[in-house]
Formats: sequence, C-alpha cells, structure tokens
Amino acid sequence: MAQQARLSIEIDAPVGLVWRVLTDIDAYGKWNPMTPKVTGKPAEGETLQLTARVGTRIRVQEQKVYEIVPERKLVWSGAFGGAFGGELVRGVRTQWLEPLPDGRTRYSTQDVFAGPLAGMTRSLYGETLHLGFQAMAEALKDTCEARAGTARRGIESARPEDREHRRPPHRASWYTASTAADLRPGDVRRVSACGQDLIVWRTQGGRVCAARNVCGHVASRLAPGARVKGEQAVPSIPVEFRTTAHGLGLQITEVSQLAGMSHSRHLVMPTPIDEHHTRITLCVSARMGEQTHRQLGFTSPLARFAVHSIVQWAFRRDVRRDAQRWTQRLHVDEGAPSHDFDRAVFQRWLSQLDILRREAA
Repeated sequence: MAQQARLSIEIDAPVGLVWRVLTDIDAYGKWNPMTPKVTGKPAEGETLQLTARVGTRIRVQEQKVYEIVPERKLVWSGAFGGAFGGELVRGVRTQWLEPLPDGRTRYSTQDVFAGPLAGMTRSLYGETLHLGFQAMAEALKDTCEARAGTARRGIESARPEDREHRRPPHRASWYTASTAADLRPGDVRRVSACGQDLIVWRTQGGRVCAARNVCGHVASRLAPGARVKGEQAVPSIPVEFRTTAHGLGLQITEVSQLAGMSHSRHLVMPTPIDEHHTRITLCVSARMGEQTHRQLGFTSPLARFAVHSIVQWAFRRDVRRDAQRWTQRLHVDEGAPSHDFDRAVFQRWLSQLDILRREAA
C-alpha cells in the first residue's frame, strides 16, 4: 500500500516568480533547508543528484525528473534496493503551484512511497519529512515574498522602500490578535498583527496565550508545527540559569535549584566541520547541595549518582530534540527594530499635523 506525506502553504507572490525560485536549483543552497544542494538539469528525463537533510543526517540521492509543467508541476522520483534484485521502496515527489486571487500562489508538496518497505519508511521518516516540508515551504515563502516586496517584518525585501513616504509606525497599545472563542484546548494558530508574525494558543487547562512566532532557543519559527502538550499538575521548582557564551564555540550554563537541592554545569561546544556538518561536544556535571548531602547521610553517594544520571539524560534528550529542528529549519533573522528611525518618522508625521492645524486655524 502506498504511503504519503503532504503539505501546502500560501505565498504572497505571483506564480511565475515562485516557479522561477523553485526551479533555480543552483540557488537552493541560499534558501532551501531540506535540500541545500542539487546538481543536474531540471528537465524531463534528466537525473538530479540531491543532497538532502533526512533527520540529523545528510544523504545524497539520485532522482529522475518525470514531469515538468511550467508554472504548475514538478515531479521527480528515486528508488532504494535495486542492488538487491528489486526495488524495496520508491519515492515520488510532486510539487504543485496554484494561482490564487490577488496575485498569490498556493504551493503544495507531496511524497508518495510504494514497495515492500513503504510502510516502514513512512513510520521511520514520516515526521521527519513533515518537518522538512514545513521548513522548505516556509523558506520558499520567505524568499518569494522578499523578491516580490510583500515580505513579513523581519524578512529583508528586495524592493526598495520609500522611507520618506513610509506610513507612521504602530503605536504601543493593546491590540486584538485573536479571540478566546476561536481557540479550543490544544489549538495553536499563527496570526499577523501590526506587521508582526505571532502565535496564539490555548493550553489543555484552558489558558489563552500569545507570543512572537520565534523560538529564541533554536532561532526558528514555532508555527506551523507547534503543538500544545498539556499541563501537568506537578509542583513547580524554582530554578536559576546563568549562561555565558565565549564566542560561537563555547557556551557554559550554570543551573541552580534555588532551594539548594542540586547544582549542575552544562557545556555546549559546536565545531563546524564543513558546510553541512557540525560536531557538537556536550559536557555536564551535577552535584547536590550541602544541606541535601547532610540530610541524606549514608545514602548520599547513591543519590548523587542518581542526580548526575538524570541531569545527563535530560541534557542529552533536550539537545537531540533541538538537533532535529536545527537540521530542518532555517535560521530566522528578525533583525533589530529601528526604534530611532520609527520615532523620527512619527515625529515628522506629528509636525505635519501641527502645520495642518495651524493652516486650518
């Protein structure tokens, strides 16, 4: 039985521009996080060599181009297992473009797997493919909208901006991004307000929340793809984090449980290997507070071993989980807000109002 994964996204750019970006395979390395390198010619019957990110691994695959419909469809396919006397699994990737009103475009992508190992492939890589599709679709959207001059705030536009006639900035105030009635427990939505990309959600316990759609930890977007996992009724433990970064290659974080129960030190040391690989060395040490050590008495060594093991396991788990995002998301460069420039624009706007009021008087 065939297995498939599919995703769609709307792009505020004309279909011709989106098609040019999608078929300019030589430029994939500048924007495509899922397939950063492709060699070959995008023409029917030609074979492409794709360097693709599959989870945390980089793999080189050969894909044959089966169909090209200008500004509408791009299809390629590849197989695994031919060396064993037959195809164990074949994947067919189809990418569609659909013109929408107001010059927008809907981009859709789908992978279909067939063969004896299709089900296992879908089970092993289904979530990885979905994340990769999301990352590529968002990057394609950002790239096309930047070229079309319709980019969201934080994405550099290729169209020059007429700063002299720029509209006044949004004033600091409370604004409605969504309503509580629109969100059921567990819902997550991506919204735009005042030129900002936002995310709103309702927890399983019913609390409504909102934030910028940027994860400051891994420097990527939270949505689409964000999920609410619920709220566990567990007692909270106050924890203090102190982080020091020594350039890009060494980060030291001291973690203290404020009641003095335990302390740990975490070292993260990334070293670039080449354009696609980075080696990350992790170090962690943990100890119990003096008061806890005295209270445990002769069981203290066993407790100390347990604390160190738990901290080490949690640290590795968190880094491995983040690594999945690092390899499948583009870095989001929000840029520093130009407060001084916005203030100057607003002051000029106010001065123009003063002139109008004086003329009217």
